[in-house]
Amino acid sequence: MVKNSDCEKTAASSMTRYLLPCSCSRRIVVAAAQAGGSVRCPGCGAEVAVPRLGRLAMLDTAAAESHVARRPWDATRGWLLVGVVVACGATLAAVMLHGQRAGVAPLNEQSIRSAVAAAPAAEVHASWLEFERQGIVRPPVAEEERRKRHARSLATFETVAWIVAAAGAVAAAGAAVGVARGRAAADRI
Repeated sequence: MVKNSDCEKTAASSMTRYLLPCSCSRRIVVAAAQAGGSVRCPGCGAEVAVPRLGRLAMLDTAAAESHVARRPWDATRGWLLVGVVVACGATLAAVMLHGQRAGVAPLNEQSIRSAVAAAPAAEVHASWLEFERQGIVRPPVAEEERRKRHARSLATFETVAWIVAAAGAVAAAGAAVGVARGRAAADRI
């Protein structure tokens, strides 16, 4: 007849996780059910033999939470972080540049009419007569030229920021796929 406490000990030992040392100095979390088999080290990729249950019980035990081992930062996760930071930063820059560009509108018809209305009538009349006589279109004033150059510069920087944001998003998405594949591979081990 099996005692109840013997069953509890057997169940507890089957759920216990042990820290199996690898030659790369990493400690691999293994379960009693893996005794006598082998596992692949997530650090170096080496095949490590898991000792039989008697010798496995002599190893250090892993904390209950450690069965979900944290994976160290690698290049894929680094690229994921870089991609997200670049995408967010460039998107923020593009939005800010767009807001500035929206605030720098070229002079419109209403502002020109207001300036003409504020000028003395004789000056306005003389200017229009000169324009008609020469058959030319009014050239932009210095302020109009400055605003046009400023708007073109902001549009260029905004476009570059959107391109960088898209590149960052693509890098982050590619790295996220790599992280997901790494997790799937680690879960199969």
